[in-house]
Amino acid sequence: SGGGGAIPERFDGVGRHFLAVDVDPSVGVRDVGLVRVD
Repeated sequence: SGGGGAIPERFDGVGRHFLAVDVDPSVGVRDVGLVRVD
């Protein structure tokens, strides 16, 4: 979601980033977080 090495545009106001999703097979999605790279 953050561009993966693309030109660092800031359309979303965040810049380069990725989503970290914590999943437990017995429960489902436990947590979702935005991790800034720049």
